Amino acid sequence: MRDLAEADLPGNKRPNQLFVSGKSLLVCTDIGVVEYDLEALEVRDTWKLERNGQALAVRAAVLSAGRWWLATSDGLWSSPENAAFPGNPATWEEEEELALLGAEDLRSIVIGDDGRMAVLQRREGADAIWVSTSDSNSWTEVTEGLTEEWTGLTSDGVNLWATAPFGVLETTNDWTADVLRTNAGNVFLQPNGASAVNGGCWIANANSGTLRLEKGGADAAFDGPYAPNGPRSNATWRLDAWNDRLWMATGGTEDSGVPLYRQDGFSGRKGTYWWTVPPPDGEVGGSGVQDPMDVSIDPTRPERAVFGSIEEGLIEIESAQIAQYWNPNNSPLDWNVNWSVPRCSAPALDFDRQGNLWVMNEGTENPLKLLDAEGQWHVFDVEGLDVSTRFLRVLATQSEQVWIVLGGGEGVVVMSTGGTPADPSDDDVRFLNQGEGNGGLPSSFVFSVEEDLDGEIWVGTLQGPAVFYQPQALFTVDGFDAQQILIEQDGNFQFLLETETIRDIELDGGNRKWVATVNSGAFLLSPDGRSEVAHFTMDNSPLLSNEVYDIAIDQESGLVFFATPMGLTSYRGGATNFKIELNGGGLRIFPNPWRPEYAPLVTIDGLAFDSEVHIINAAGERVRMVQSAGGRAVWDTMNDFGQPVPEGVYFLLVGEAAGKTGASGKMVILR
Repeated sequence: MRDLAEADLPGNKRPNQLFVSGKSLLVCTDIGVVEYDLEALEVRDTWKLERNGQALAVRAAVLSAGRWWLATSDGLWSSPENAAFPGNPATWEEEEELALLGAEDLRSIVIGDDGRMAVLQRREGADAIWVSTSDSNSWTEVTEGLTEEWTGLTSDGVNLWATAPFGVLETTNDWTADVLRTNAGNVFLQPNGASAVNGGCWIANANSGTLRLEKGGADAAFDGPYAPNGPRSNATWRLDAWNDRLWMATGGTEDSGVPLYRQDGFSGRKGTYWWTVPPPDGEVGGSGVQDPMDVSIDPTRPERAVFGSIEEGLIEIESAQIAQYWNPNNSPLDWNVNWSVPRCSAPALDFDRQGNLWVMNEGTENPLKLLDAEGQWHVFDVEGLDVSTRFLRVLATQSEQVWIVLGGGEGVVVMSTGGTPADPSDDDVRFLNQGEGNGGLPSSFVFSVEEDLDGEIWVGTLQGPAVFYQPQALFTVDGFDAQQILIEQDGNFQFLLETETIRDIELDGGNRKWVATVNSGAFLLSPDGRSEVAHFTMDNSPLLSNEVYDIAIDQESGLVFFATPMGLTSYRGGATNFKIELNGGGLRIFPNPWRPEYAPLVTIDGLAFDSEVHIINAAGERVRMVQSAGGRAVWDTMNDFGQPVPEGVYFLLVGEAAGKTGASGKMVILR
């Protein structure tokens, strides 16, 4: 429904309420009521209300006894249902009895089966709910003496309910206030919406899905809560995945570094099942763990994940249960001296492949710390890192280096561990920035680092990505600078994504790079970055925002997860984990058979890296060859000439890059 969004009309066109009547959809907005034809799929009319030449915002509409009733920014107005010109402001009459009571800024209206009406008035101090007699000749404030901010009304025709930010008001049979219910069992009520149905009231709750309240007071029965199989909330900041496991860190900061103070607990996923862990009280903050800033999954024990928080140090979760806190009371982690109260800040952490956990302990004299795989702590004295240094990310690479992303445009620190993570005596450190010979980064504002399957380090900066093709050379006498990737576009040469701020870089099973940006959604690049495979934005995909905080990939299924300000979304990617060698069979081909009502895509899983899949028809002729990305190849059901292949049986012959092993499979195409 783009007519309203694209209309050249002044004022806020955001819908305040939707009301369906027959073949019409009424959209209540601040510019009036837009009547939308549900059959022709076009705007039929716009009802405008005015007082002294000033347009009135319409918040809600109902139909009762042949009249339309509109709750507006200046009173309650009505018009006959069959009025010839509802778009003419002169058609509408104000409800004078309610106006005499000073009820002006109305936000909601409901009608009872007997003709009674209830309206919600927003006013300074306590809001008011007014209820009329069935003939609308008199009105009574039924919430007198209550001090709530009411957010909505709902009725099933017999019962009236009202919502507040932290509760639901149940009324008596004559619609007078009875009891404000703030919880249902151990679930605290924070209604985002409500709908009264058959004597009960369904609540859309802020953090626990939906539940149905039965009438009968504070201890009355309830059903639920019912929640979808997904994260505990939309809050998401950092992601980490290991094969089919995923965990979300729900904290975050403003651009200035000020914490968001979120208390949204912990959410994780294994396969298709989600775990949720409510925010515990913690051991330091006391009022609930706030702002988990980063998370890393232990590759040696994937059921174990560790979160770094803004004030609680480390929170270790194992098998979806909180197993351990790490803070100054039981570890070398220190208090953040930049806070006026005791807080232990660990905004960045990462497990290496041996199960050693590298932690950045912000606001301390020696911020780099290590919890090794045997459970022993180690503290590193890195000259140049101190209590004033901010940390955004840390990456432990397979080439025995630790890359530390600094905040505030301070670049990157790289430490070579010499193959002995717990022994600092053989460590070497380099600080990298824009300077030639000192890293050569396109910008000292760095936000992400990633190691690819070739051992190259990709760095995401304020001015696009750069690559250290030989990271070991950083520790030679001459040093080694990053290189930007030169691409040709429309006949012009330019650096790859040089106008984009890169928030994250992740690689899939095919060594392709997924790139998260601040303003332009997500890009999928070829392994060398020179070709754009895909570009997803809000306009061409279900991506929730063009600002993407982080990306993580379930390498087992190929699902790619995107963390955005609006929540988490996922995309079934074309690459998965690959096998070292093929074993003759074991291919997963789906859908099989392929039918014409399906999308023209056939997925072949269980491949080795860079496999060739040759598709042969029943006559023994090769019709197509496709290349795998990691352990997956995708065939568009076309032949080499871009034509759909005919119905029949097809054989798939697969060979891996070295040519030593192969596999085969069979599928059916139906037309």
